[in-house]
Amino acid sequence: MLFAFALPLLGGEPGDMTDAASLRDRLEDGGVAFGGDVAGDLIRTSDGNTTLWGLDAAGWVEADLGELAGLDHWFVFVNPTLGWGAEEEWRWKPRLYQAWVTWDGSDKFNALAGILDLSWHFHSLPSAAPFARLPARTSGEFSPGSIGLLDLYPLSAPSVRMEWKPWDHGYVQVATSWLETDHELRGRPLPKDASASERWLVIAETGWRDEGEEDTGWLHRILGFGGWWLPADEGWWGVYAFADAKLWREPQLDWQGLSGFVSMSAAQAPGFEPEDRLVSGLSYAGLLPHRDEDITAFAIIAENLDNGVQGPSHKHQRQAWEVLHRIHVTDSLWIQASVQRQEGVGNEDGNKWLAGLRIGLAF
Repeated sequence: MLFAFALPLLGGEPGDMTDAASLRDRLEDGGVAFGGDVAGDLIRTSDGNTTLWGLDAAGWVEADLGELAGLDHWFVFVNPTLGWGAEEEWRWKPRLYQAWVTWDGSDKFNALAGILDLSWHFHSLPSAAPFARLPARTSGEFSPGSIGLLDLYPLSAPSVRMEWKPWDHGYVQVATSWLETDHELRGRPLPKDASASERWLVIAETGWRDEGEEDTGWLHRILGFGGWWLPADEGWWGVYAFADAKLWREPQLDWQGLSGFVSMSAAQAPGFEPEDRLVSGLSYAGLLPHRDEDITAFAIIAENLDNGVQGPSHKHQRQAWEVLHRIHVTDSLWIQASVQRQEGVGNEDGNKWLAGLRIGLAF
């Protein structure tokens, strides 16, 4: 654990004069980039007055095969993780979270193949990022951060993905993933008798994405529509739409200001009624004076689920809201506190409070 927390020090910061930073610069000049983070969670819940602990670490390495092997426009990306805590039954659990080979030799088209987290590449909402708890998913199975348009767990699977950009800021992307028998989709396990050919998940999305420019205050605007289908057990399917935009920026030309995000989805699993979900929230960068990089955010999530019980209570509703504040202590160190209210989840009356503290280091 001590070694994991020392990784940011070993990595150094680009531009400083340490030997580690010098090594990092030399590697990047040679076509190898790397980074990662370590984060710890402490979560107190009113459901049984329990305290949950968690620790997760992630690293990534990207190699430019053009620089290393003369294969122009080819890249390799590897992203292992290590988790420990209540969600991992108090055991260290290493995972190869993502690993892929990609070709990016055209302004209009790119493709990659490997082990992918589809939520990484599809329906990404940058303003909702502070709510996400990945890859350990500590207490985040039902959280505004898990926008749940697909809700695949474990999070990644062998996949092939292609993206086409027919016009400025517009895109169409398609992927197919082969799910393992232990995967869950929308919180439901796959049928144990599903054949290999029935476990091919297909997802497609089209949208418009503009990250903005620095001289206009990074006014990002994102809009997308998508759907997915799995042939197992007479077919599972889902459709979704999402949007994320900078709503207002402070007078100075920088990243500070208010952003809003929303996502809506519907899904159908064999033997269950259609289910739907709505997530919406606001995120403000630099709300407090002289704290330009801190983030304050609020989000709500509401679901209508099929609880699998026939009768008047066939449909089940659950909601949650969460407010958080992230303090950037340094470029590498941040501290985040949050409070969440859940209704229709957990204990006898289905309601509970959660309070959390998360500390992270990036390198």
